[in-house]
Amino acid sequence: MSSRGSPVVDFRRPSAMDSLGNLFLSDTDWGRIFMIYEGGSFPGLPANPITGDIYTITGAGTGCTNEIDSAGDGCTASESPNAIAAGLAVDPAGSLYFSNNNDSRIHRIDRVSGLMTAIGGQWHLRIFAGWCPGYKHGDNV
Repeated sequence: MSSRGSPVVDFRRPSAMDSLGNLFLSDTDWGRIFMIYEGGSFPGLPANPITGDIYTITGAGTGCTNEIDSAGDGCTASESPNAIAAGLAVDPAGSLYFSNNNDSRIHRIDRVSGLMTAIGGQWHLRIFAGWCPGYKHGDNV
């Protein structure tokens, strides 16, 4: 649910789907990423999520003591204060990636821990082989 009390579904906004059929949607007006739940687990979901319901994945938090920057890196996604996602993607392991308009970085939300980490900066792109399977040093990205 959005902070406005009703689901925000605008399919003109960035979206991505994982292998379980969960649809991730960006609400760039409110700085949040939502999930329309279809199955499996994802950090921040309630104990018994309901198929077809919309859940806030990131952008509704107030930060955490381990926060590295204003985007919420170092926190879990549910603790992150904002996520103005211009693009979304999901890797084969189910981790969510998004480009954040607020800080011009690419962030990763780990499917298991929920930890949010910047993996690409505004002036250069840093890719780590463990996060991007198939990437080889020297590849042109």
